[in-house]
Amino acid sequence: MSHSHNKIVLWRHGQTDWNIANRFQGSTDIPLNETGISQVTRAGKLLTGLSPTQIISSDLSRAYSTAKALADLIGLEIKKMKKCIKTFIKQEKRIVKLLYKKGFLNQFNGKDLPVMINTHTKKQ
Repeated sequence: MSHSHNKIVLWRHGQTDWNIANRFQGSTDIPLNETGISQVTRAGKLLTGLSPTQIISSDLSRAYSTAKALADLIGLEIKKMKKCIKTFIKQEKRIVKLLYKKGFLNQFNGKDLPVMINTHTKKQ
């Protein structure tokens, strides 16, 4: 018997002015800046190769704009998840379980692991 697994990609939003200033954004709705828009446009093109079947985003504009960069390329609707929790990768299974509980995933067997995509990094 063959079992299919979900592949979950956690894609961090593009750069904002508050990222540059090292300010914690939390639930404050700070939009992407010009660099952030460029980053998500480039990353969206690369992520099409993963052939996603769902896109889930926080309702914050920076997260939604990031998700939209991919959704527009592949023709998927973005499912908004209000109060989406920003978390560290060590809590990845908790995110998968939350997505399953909210009905965004069809199955969860404990082996589905997300892939973390960080759209922006600090300049060296």
